[in-house]
Amino acid sequence: MKRREWWESAFDAHYLLEYKPLFTPEGDRREVARLLDVLALPVGARILDVPSGQGRHAHLLAEAGYDVDGLDFSRELLSVARKRGTGDNLRYTQGDMRKLPGKWTNRFDAVLNLFT
Repeated sequence: MKRREWWESAFDAHYLLEYKPLFTPEGDRREVARLLDVLALPVGARILDVPSGQGRHAHLLAEAGYDVDGLDFSRELLSVARKRGTGDNLRYTQGDMRKLPGKWTNRFDAVLNLFT
């Protein structure tokens, strides 16, 4: 039997409960606004949010007009992210950030790793 790594079970419902007090919609919007100011990317730019977790930033980036892919290992967090919304400019993929899909090579204008 293959031994699971600690992070394979760390980002689940308990993670959401543990960090919920830190996350607010207002705080998320401030973080994304500052990020967009720093990056100065044109609307429509391709962004990879990895790990995207529960989609706190990815959905706001898509809402602002960017083309966003979110990648995370946690099926549970991705389920929460997808409930925030998906669409033509927002996609979520389950996977290991150490092994990105080959089709993503040279695809993004920015790659983000926020919070953790």
